[in-house]
Amino acid sequence: MTSTSAKEELEKKEENKKMKNKSVKKVKRCLGQGKDEQNKAQNNYNMEDIIAEIRDRDRRKNNLIIFNIEEQNDTDASLRKNKDNEAIVGLLDALSSSSNTHDVKPVRLGKFANDPGFKLILPNKPQEILCAYQNVRGLRTKTHELFCATSQAEFDVVAFSETWLQDDINNSELFPEDYQVYRSDRRLNLTGQSCGGGVLLAYKNTIKCKQYTPSVISDNFPSIDIVCCKCTVGSTIIYIIVMYIPPSLPVNEFELLFDMLEQLEFLYDNKVVIIGDFNIPQYVSNNEDHKCLCNDIRNSSDRLLDLIFSNSINYVIRDNSPLIKEDAHHPALLFRVQVAAESYDNFSTNIKQKSYNFKKANFLELYNSLLNTNWSFLEESQNVDSAVEMLYTKIYEILDQHVPLYKTFKRTFSKWYTPEIIQNIKIKAKHLEKFKKFKCDFHLRKFRNLRSIIKTQIDSAYQKHLREVQDTILSDSRQFWSYVRTKKQKSRIPGIMFYEDRTLDHPQDIVNKFSDFFSSVYVMSTVDSALIDDQDPSVNNLHINFNNITETEILNAIKSLKTKMTSGPDLIPSFLVKDCANVFSKPLYHIFNTAIKCNYFPEAWKRAKVCPIFENDDPALITNYRGITILNNFAKVFEIIVYNRIYPCVESQLAQHQHGFIKKRSTITNLALLTQFVSHNIDKLEQTDVIYTDFSKAFDRIDHTILLWK
Repeated sequence: MTSTSAKEELEKKEENKKMKNKSVKKVKRCLGQGKDEQNKAQNNYNMEDIIAEIRDRDRRKNNLIIFNIEEQNDTDASLRKNKDNEAIVGLLDALSSSSNTHDVKPVRLGKFANDPGFKLILPNKPQEILCAYQNVRGLRTKTHELFCATSQAEFDVVAFSETWLQDDINNSELFPEDYQVYRSDRRLNLTGQSCGGGVLLAYKNTIKCKQYTPSVISDNFPSIDIVCCKCTVGSTIIYIIVMYIPPSLPVNEFELLFDMLEQLEFLYDNKVVIIGDFNIPQYVSNNEDHKCLCNDIRNSSDRLLDLIFSNSINYVIRDNSPLIKEDAHHPALLFRVQVAAESYDNFSTNIKQKSYNFKKANFLELYNSLLNTNWSFLEESQNVDSAVEMLYTKIYEILDQHVPLYKTFKRTFSKWYTPEIIQNIKIKAKHLEKFKKFKCDFHLRKFRNLRSIIKTQIDSAYQKHLREVQDTILSDSRQFWSYVRTKKQKSRIPGIMFYEDRTLDHPQDIVNKFSDFFSSVYVMSTVDSALIDDQDPSVNNLHINFNNITETEILNAIKSLKTKMTSGPDLIPSFLVKDCANVFSKPLYHIFNTAIKCNYFPEAWKRAKVCPIFENDDPALITNYRGITILNNFAKVFEIIVYNRIYPCVESQLAQHQHGFIKKRSTITNLALLTQFVSHNIDKLEQTDVIYTDFSKAFDRIDHTILLWK
C-alpha cells in the first residue's frame, strides 16, 4: 500500500467517525431539548409552590394554638363556639394591657370542630427504578446462570444486547415469572447471518409496560435489533430503547437511522433512555455539549462501545456484581431513573381473598372434628341452596379452628427456595435500604456479601430441584411435565392489554374484559326446544336412570378425585374431600338427592375459578387466551356421578372413529391409526387425502339443545 492510499484510508475512517459522532449528537440534542422542557416545567412548578406557601404563611401568621381551654358540652354548635370565643377573649384581655377589641375566630381542634383547620400534605419521597444493562455476548449457554441470578435480583429493568437468542429458547428459561420479557432476536432470514445479534428488555411486574417498537426502523433496517417499551410507574412515563447496531452497518445507513430516531415524537417531552451497543469504537463522549447523559465507562481497550443517552438519569456506574460474567469489551452498567410515585403490583385489585394454609394445619384435630360432626341438621332443610350454605358454614367453622390463613406477602418465592435463602434475601433487602438511607459502607459490604452467598445458594437449590424432577420421572411423571410446562410458558399477564380496540391498564378493567371475552364464546341456542320435543329422538331405546344417588356412588366418585391441593372458590381442596370421604358422603347424600328431586342445581356450585391460559401470538391481546375452569370439588363429585350414569347409556352410540373426549383415547391414538392407514395405502401405491379442520371455540359454542336431543 502506497503512502497516498494509506493517507486516503485514514482520512476516510476519520470522516466516517465524524459522521457517526454527528448522527449520535442529533439524538443527544433532542434529548437535551426534552430535558430543558422538563426542567423548565419543574422550575415553574416549584415557583408556584413557593408563592402558595408564602401566601399561606401570611394568612396564618396571626394564628394561635391555645391548650387546656375547657371543652363545652352544649349540643348546639353555635353555643359552643360563642362560649369558646368568650373564653379566648377573656384570656387575651388578661394577657394584654391594650383596650382594643379582640377579633378572634375560634376553631376547636377536636371532635366538635367542623373545620379541621389547615392540613399539610407532604409529597411522597421521590422513588427510583434500578436498571441494569449488559452486552452478554450470547445467552444460549448461560440460561441456567441467568435464571439463578435473576431469581434474586433487585433490578426493576434489565436490558441485554447481543443475546444470540432464537425461538427455541423461551423467556421463562431466562427469567422467573415476576419479569415481563420483550425480545428482538436477529432476523436470520433477512440478514443472511447464522447467529449473533439480538436485544432483550425485561421489566419487573411492578411496572406497567407496553411494547412500542417503531416499525419505520425495524422495517428499513433488518440488520438492527431494537426493542422500545413504554413503561408506566405511578404517574411517570418512561420510554426505554435497547438497540444493537452491527459493526458492518454502512455510514450512510447509520446517519439515516439516527435521522429517523430524531423524528420520534416521544423524544421531546418524555423521560427517555436509549441504550445499547452502537459499535462506534472511535466515539468520544462530550457531555458538556448537551444536557443528556452518555456513560463514560470505558472497556479494557479504553473505548466506548455501549452507550446510554437519557434526559432522566444523573449517573451511570459500573456493576461490580453483574448478572452474567462480564465481557472485557463490554462493562456491565447500572443506572437509576427517578419516578413520581412508588411502584405497585399490576394486579393488586385491593380484593383480599381468604385462603387456608393447609401446610400448617392441625390435621389430627381437623379430622377428629369433621368425624365427630353430626350432619343431621341438614335434613331439616329441603331447600338445596340453604342446605349447601349450612354445609359450608359448618365446614368453615371447623377449618377456622384448625387451619391458619395465609398471610399476604408482596413477594412470593419459587417453591424450590430454602428457608435459609428466603431469610438471606430479606436481610439483604434490609441492608440495601439502610445503605440508601445512611450511605454507610458497612451495609454496602454486607449487601454485596449476601448477594454473592445467595447466588451460590440459589444455584445449589435449583440444581437439587432439577435432580429431584429427573429422579421422579418414572415414579411421578406429573412433576416432570409440570416443570416442562413452566419452561414453555410465556411471562405472566402484562400490565397493559388490548381488547376490542381498547387499551386496558387498570387491573380491574383487564379482569372484567377477560370475563367479557370468555362469556362471549357461549351462544344461546337458536333452536326451539318445542320443535325438538315433537320429533322422535335419533337414538332409540335410550333410558338414563336418575333415581336416588347412593352413598356408594358418592364414595366411589370421591375416591376418583386426585389427591391435590386444588380447590375451587369454596377453598376446600380435593385431598381433604378424599381423605374425609366417609364424613362428607352423608351430607352430600342428602344434598344430591334433594337437588335431583327438586330438579335444581345449587347456585354455590355454579360458581368457579376461571384462569386465563395464554395460547399463542401476542400476550397483550385478551383474545389470545382461553379460560380454564376450576370447579368446587363437591360439584365435581356430582358431575362424576352424573357422567358415570350417562356414559354407559350413550357409549354404544358414539362413532368408532372418535378419539376426543373418550376414555383411553387421545390425539396420539388417533395419529397412530392415521399413520397405519396411510402406511397401508403407500404399500398399495394408493393415494390418501387428509382434510384438517380447526373450529374456534367449538366445544364452547355447541348447541346444548341439539346435543341433549341427540
